[in-house]
Amino acid sequence: MPRRRPTDVRTSLPLHRTQASRPAIDGVSSRALSEVAHLERTRNYLQPGDVTVAVRLWRDHVHRSERQQWHDYEWGNVHWHCCGSPLEARALLDTVMNAMSPRGSRSLRKIINKLDAAYSIPLPPHDGEGG
Repeated sequence: MPRRRPTDVRTSLPLHRTQASRPAIDGVSSRALSEVAHLERTRNYLQPGDVTVAVRLWRDHVHRSERQQWHDYEWGNVHWHCCGSPLEARALLDTVMNAMSPRGSRSLRKIINKLDAAYSIPLPPHDGEGG
């Protein structure tokens, strides 16, 4: 069987990553975003875009009214089954921040801590850097 030429192999590969495969989290440094993208490619519990979706889910949940948050906390939400649970997203963010380097984690943790401060239902303490 003849071997394929290297140029033929390279033409079948994409020239660069698509915009959809790059994490986009406002306020996070490019170094931390690069580290998030690396984790999403190398960890078996992550898919490309999971961290961005988790941040969006958590941000949307935190910005809901206190009444809606308490209702979801006590009764759950029927949309969590299809659209993702923000509480599971927050747990995933903790896992990702623990897997990142301290410098990269600090950048992401700053954003998540601001969202946690706006959340009206108390969260259990997380391991890692304080305040």
